[in-house]
Amino acid sequence: RVLLPPLTIAPTNVTISGYLVRRTDRAVTHPHAGTHATRVATGGVPPYRYSTDTPQRLQVDASSGRVIGIRNGSGRVIVTDSRGSTASYPVTIQNVWYIANYGGARHNLATMNATANNAGGKMPRISDYGNMRTAYAGDPGGYANDYYWVEDTHAWGSHWLCRPTDGVTFGSNDNRGVGCIGVLLRT
Repeated sequence: RVLLPPLTIAPTNVTISGYLVRRTDRAVTHPHAGTHATRVATGGVPPYRYSTDTPQRLQVDASSGRVIGIRNGSGRVIVTDSRGSTASYPVTIQNVWYIANYGGARHNLATMNATANNAGGKMPRISDYGNMRTAYAGDPGGYANDYYWVEDTHAWGSHWLCRPTDGVTFGSNDNRGVGCIGVLLRT
């Protein structure tokens, strides 16, 4: 009879702290550097299956073990071998944000600022929409194909507007009702 080594995975905490802007209703398909980690199990009887006890915070690939932080806080990745043995390790998630989309209606800058303040968030930057497009391979989905207010300002003193669907920016010289509203919030 051959004695198999026990199923093991390094039990130390993994911290995932890369800046990630995501949608709360859609799995991240293309996590960028610092927003994911992979820890591989050994021993036991392969193949292994990876999961989590906190799916509201961790997105785990069942076969590779890659974990993406989707909500700030902590959770646990669990690996199970084909005999049913388990091992696990803790994960801490930091720096995950989302952009609450207020639809395709157009508003002035004062309404944008009031909405952000009332929601406890802030105006997204052009780079925040870019970060979200990266997380979804260029298609954040669910946004009107229109321009949204952003925090970035241009040389004429007004705020830029950014189209989340493709990142095209538009410089507004006035603050009439020209922009849609998205608010950057911590998850």
